[in-house]
Amino acid sequence: MKATYEPGMKVTYERATKRAIVAFRGRITVLTDAFDSEDKAIAAAEAHCRHLGWNPKDQETPSKRHFRSLF
Repeated sequence: MKATYEPGMKVTYERATKRAIVAFRGRITVLTDAFDSEDKAIAAAEAHCRHLGWNPKDQETPSKRHFRSLF
């Protein structure tokens, strides 16, 4: 299950440099480690955001969202 990010939070994996770029609460950070895969980069970026105060449990998960049916 993919976490739901808070507004303005974004994680990008740059394949050419194998770096994760994190936008979080008005700051953009490039993680210094090189990651072999996008999954590892995202996990590290999410850990970085948790360290800065992001709590994914506070966010609404996709399974809790209510969508109106078109049918």
